[in-house]
Amino acid sequence: MNTETIQKSVREHYGQLANTPNSSGCGCGPAGGCCGSVPMAAGEAAQKMGYTVQDTASVPEGASLGLGCGNPLAIASLKLGETVLDLGSGAGFDCFLAAQKVGPTGKVIGVDMTPEMVSKARENARKPGSEAFVNVEFRLGEIEHLPVADSKVDIIISNCVINLSTNKEKVFKEAYRVLKAGGRLAIFDVLAVGSIPEAVRNDLASISGCVGGAESVAHIRRLLESIGFEHISIDPLEESRQAIERWFPGQNVGSYVRSAAVEARKPVARATDKKGGNKKDPVEHKEIRNRVYQVFRSGGHCAEAVSQTVLEVFSSQPVTTPVRCAAGFGGGVGGTFEEVCGALSGGILALGLLLGRNDLNINRAALGEMTREFREQFLAEFGSSHCGTLKDGFAEKNEPLGCARLSAQAAVILADMLYRFESQNNAPVETWEQAPAPKGSPGDCPLRAALG
Repeated sequence: MNTETIQKSVREHYGQLANTPNSSGCGCGPAGGCCGSVPMAAGEAAQKMGYTVQDTASVPEGASLGLGCGNPLAIASLKLGETVLDLGSGAGFDCFLAAQKVGPTGKVIGVDMTPEMVSKARENARKPGSEAFVNVEFRLGEIEHLPVADSKVDIIISNCVINLSTNKEKVFKEAYRVLKAGGRLAIFDVLAVGSIPEAVRNDLASISGCVGGAESVAHIRRLLESIGFEHISIDPLEESRQAIERWFPGQNVGSYVRSAAVEARKPVARATDKKGGNKKDPVEHKEIRNRVYQVFRSGGHCAEAVSQTVLEVFSSQPVTTPVRCAAGFGGGVGGTFEEVCGALSGGILALGLLLGRNDLNINRAALGEMTREFREQFLAEFGSSHCGTLKDGFAEKNEPLGCARLSAQAAVILADMLYRFESQNNAPVETWEQAPAPKGSPGDCPLRAALG
């Protein structure tokens, strides 16, 4: 079966759903054929896919069609100010939910190849009470040829759409292209966990119903790896079997496909510095600075900006808790404006998490060396680590954005150090482990020494 035939069938299928008043479903199954004899309401279907009652109530009426196979927002960890791209945005359900997460300083772009769905989503965005969604836009386009410029997106979400494509490699290459350095994928899709019968593979209704075009977990992992994604996680959900069985009752499709959470990250480009290690080139330095400025625009401050930026680039773990801890260092330790600069404190906190993790006896020597080097470079760059002194200097020079610029440069300094460390040790900084050192006294803490 050729690509054109499949695309035409998929487009017609979802165009029909968009044009059906009060359409509802139970996932991606074929219109009128899933959920047995009595289809459930779209809101109920969404809740079975991991959304809450509050989720379905917080979006414009008609945005939830119950066509997904999971909840990508549950794994996306969206942050204020981020730019989100939804592949196959349908009537806009996930876009409207994402807009609430990224706030007015963020942006959400929905792309769908079905004109009827794009029109429906735009109509939903104009409904009374939708004023909060001015940061959402919907574009007509194919996910194999995204109408988005290079390196513009922080995170890509998608809900049961990529399986519909006949060229999944092209989809992921396009995703990689539009993601910023360090950007991430957070998608749900139907993947094969067994052999899909040829009759299903060649059945247009099964393909449009998100089953016939499913690829294996191993195949998707190889695609992501070959394109250059890292920190790849693919988690087929056993509990999704019952829901998928409802899409095609009596056909036992749950024996060979599952809904799966797929996560991956685009690495930050690295260039060799004069010391032979890795660092960012000016383009990536700009990206680091933009991340820091975004934290400031979202109401954060120096310590949060540096720690959040560095941890988002170098850690695959959630960064909410350490960034919240860093908040106590903004404006000088304790907010006194008389102690250590928050940008230095936030950077050292990030180092402690990356290298020390939960035990400062792990990597003690390396942690001490890096914190001392960071402090030395900080002092060489700014002349002082004293918050009050630095702020007085900005006031004298009439530089109201002085703290933001200082934080951006501090993040660049620390990022270059960490990339050089990874190059020299041939391992990601968050996984590298030095032989444990003997436990020392509290006074030996390398972080305390670095704070001066």
